[in-house]
Amino acid sequence: FTNCHVTSPLCGPSRASLLTGRYLFDHGVRSHLPSEVVSNGFPGGFGKYMGRPSSVQPSAPRIDWRNLEFANLAKQAGYRTMMVGKYLHGDFSPQANQSWQELRPIGWDDFYASLSGQYYNFRRYRSRRNGVYEEAIAESANLNLADYPTRYHPHLQSKYRTNLEFIDSIQLIDQHVASNPQQPFLMYLAPYGPHKPTTGSMLDQRYESWWPNMRQPWRSDFNLANVTGKPGAIANLPLLGAEQIAQADQEYRERMLAMKSVDEMLGLMRSYLNESGLAQNTLIIFTSDNGYMLGQQRHMGKQVPYDLATQVPMVVWGPGVGVARGVERSHLLSHVDVMPTILELCQASNIVSDGMSFSGLWAATGVPQAATWRPAGILTEHYQKLGHAFQNIEGVFQSIRFHDQRYTRWADGSTEYYDHLLDPLERQNRISDLPSG
Repeated sequence: FTNCHVTSPLCGPSRASLLTGRYLFDHGVRSHLPSEVVSNGFPGGFGKYMGRPSSVQPSAPRIDWRNLEFANLAKQAGYRTMMVGKYLHGDFSPQANQSWQELRPIGWDDFYASLSGQYYNFRRYRSRRNGVYEEAIAESANLNLADYPTRYHPHLQSKYRTNLEFIDSIQLIDQHVASNPQQPFLMYLAPYGPHKPTTGSMLDQRYESWWPNMRQPWRSDFNLANVTGKPGAIANLPLLGAEQIAQADQEYRERMLAMKSVDEMLGLMRSYLNESGLAQNTLIIFTSDNGYMLGQQRHMGKQVPYDLATQVPMVVWGPGVGVARGVERSHLLSHVDVMPTILELCQASNIVSDGMSFSGLWAATGVPQAATWRPAGILTEHYQKLGHAFQNIEGVFQSIRFHDQRYTRWADGSTEYYDHLLDPLERQNRISDLPSG
């Protein structure tokens, strides 16, 4: 699916939508941490997600969204539920007089959350229910290769986060299939890559020296010369200099190599499912929590209402009769659609979501026209300052993405309109083309 977009081009709020099937205005996670200056005073973080008291909005209703994740309903439908990797950061840690067990979302039978923003020497919280509840905080530096099958030792020598999360996921599946082969399972595997690390390298040591001369391809929106008609968040950005362009190229190479590890992980997972005989009954959905810009529109980062920041992969593999194979479709999808799609396939009941199932769109025949499938469009929201690589700029907006158009209103009153049939790179604001009123 080539036209899938996130509810927010910011990873924490976006993941809250992915897990709950709700837009930001519904689940209320509008920032990473309300204590940060860039949050603009909006609520957010894991504290908001789990309904902790908030000094930002003390009188707001407190809802524990952990109890409304898709895992809860899948579990009720009879599935073993497993989570490995990045959950929600932004104060995801026990508060005073609180244990990790109290923090763990109850919908996940197995919950292996990687902590911190590092690819090496990171901590993992692991909990598993096998008759007796098990819980531990593990240091990745203390990994013991003897605990893992020998065929995966080459991937674990460096103790690299993406590889370790993958091995954890297949071990959980192995253990479950061995103990209860008749029970279906749901695995949510969320690697950190290719997110930029807080410290240290983002690359597997095997690839540190690869592709030394890689540069990102320049499109006509890179370091955009003419920003006439753009909102202040873009128009006030200076042109990138040689140092910033070199930085963008370096980050492009690093992100591509981090994605190589993710791509390798996905290939190994598919091979494992085939070898174990599970592939014939397993569906894989692959997506991400936001896009990214490296100098396009002069912007370095995400958090803006342009396709490079909001558009994400959405790839589905799976068995079945009458299923399309090797087909691209441009139906407009949102992250709020993932929850109802998964739960429909799980035959769950009482599904409540702002999205809609798209399971019917991978049929070989009888699929509705993409251009008319979702005429009301989908919503993208953002409430923080942009956190641009070189300065903080106000970035509050709400944006409606239609099949081939986008309309955005910024908090400062600026508006934008792009027709992607005429301007797929969103270079020229065509708001004056719209009728007044």
